[in-house]
Amino acid sequence: MSRENFLSRVKTEVVQNNLNPSWKPFIINCATFNDNDDDLPIQIECWDFDDDGDHDLIGHFTTTGRELFSGIGQKSFPLINEKKKAKKKHYDNSGTILLMNMTKDEDCDFIYYVQNGLQISFIVSVDFTASNGDPRSSNSLHHFNPQYPFNQYTTAIQAVGNVIQEYDSDKLFPVYGFGARFFGSQAVSYNCPLNGNFDNPNVVGVQGILDSYRYAISQSQLAGPTYFQPTIDAAMRTASQFQSGLHYFVLLIITDGAITDLVKTIDSIVEASYYPLSIIIIGVGNAEFDSMEALDSDKTMLESSYRKVAARDIVQFVALRDVIGQASDASRLAQSQDVLAKQVLAEVPRQVKNYLKPNRVFPSTVAKLAAAAAQNTHSGTLPN
Repeated sequence: MSRENFLSRVKTEVVQNNLNPSWKPFIINCATFNDNDDDLPIQIECWDFDDDGDHDLIGHFTTTGRELFSGIGQKSFPLINEKKKAKKKHYDNSGTILLMNMTKDEDCDFIYYVQNGLQISFIVSVDFTASNGDPRSSNSLHHFNPQYPFNQYTTAIQAVGNVIQEYDSDKLFPVYGFGARFFGSQAVSYNCPLNGNFDNPNVVGVQGILDSYRYAISQSQLAGPTYFQPTIDAAMRTASQFQSGLHYFVLLIITDGAITDLVKTIDSIVEASYYPLSIIIIGVGNAEFDSMEALDSDKTMLESSYRKVAARDIVQFVALRDVIGQASDASRLAQSQDVLAKQVLAEVPRQVKNYLKPNRVFPSTVAKLAAAAAQNTHSGTLPN
């Protein structure tokens, strides 16, 4: 095959004054290198560099990715110069090339995981503590203006939920409330299903979340204090049951104030960082959220009270007022949803990758798991 049949893909650096050169490692995309086809012919050339640009061909060889990568560090490839071969009767080669090392790393961008079948499940937990104010009062964060179907809580739910639900095939979402006496109970609950069904807390789609939230507001007595640990532990227990690499969970906590159980919350977040889970916290209202910022460990990993360090950063906090300003009218809330979604979901792709890749779960792994799950479902076997 002539040189004209090949496209130039990559060039090494020049190694000067060395008859036995070693070149620096370089990175090349497999699609660029050989169209992801290990049997596609590849031509490798070695040239003698001249300052005037009139370089001399030492020799070349033609191989395939399959052959090239099968004998790494052992198999040498002879460089053939056709002109010299034609002139010399006993010509063997003009030198040899030895591939010393090669690592094939799969592209693990978030979009490839999703395209190959990664299921992202959405869990919602809503703050029903008394600091939100009586829902019957127009000053309450849980109040609904009859003219608009929005408040700060519904804005947060829709902004995140409308994006996340596109990555969830069944669109069944568990939704909980914390810090209230729900549905006539005398005890304050910190992880109560807002549909009132403890056996099956799932609702259908974002509209199901909104409907159950509005119903629970009318059937509950706000109380307190603000405990995050029960909600995070429950989400962690769910995520711990799905560690094959096919599922990832996003817990959305919407709250109006400071955390009462900060130390226990940090302990739970550290433990949760080892499971397929991200936590988004949206602060509503005008309270101080200093403790929330401490949970968003962009610079240093969180450390638990018993000196365990988080495996990765899994928390993203955004104060809703930073997105919408001090305005609280419903039309402004509705318009802010796209901006809010971009801010709160910005870190999720990186968090997904930082969980899956170190656990040797690649997009191709997810594709195989998704295919197996589909086959099991088709045959009547529940997927793992």
